[in-house]
Amino acid sequence: MVRFARAELFDPSEVAILHVIGRMTLRCFLFGFDPVSRKNLDHRKVWIEEQLKTQAANFGIDLLSMAILSNHFHLILRSRPNVVGRNRPHHTSR
Repeated sequence: MVRFARAELFDPSEVAILHVIGRMTLRCFLFGFDPVSRKNLDHRKVWIEEQLKTQAANFGIDLLSMAILSNHFHLILRSRPNVVGRNRPHHTSR
């Protein structure tokens, strides 16, 4: 399947709300209890939440909602072109 550049899907100068899904491969567990290794990986959830909030602020994105499950996560994001446009380039990435 051909993937389009995000700039071809929506105008980067307009606010967009996106549903983003990240999934682990090969039945691996990134969070929660891993039945194969029998390890509890819940400590990673806190780290991922903190990183998502930090990175969203760095890139001019609002993290509206998140759901972190054992082998995948869902994010609802809103782009903030007005925030990106008014900051200096080294403070907010495009």
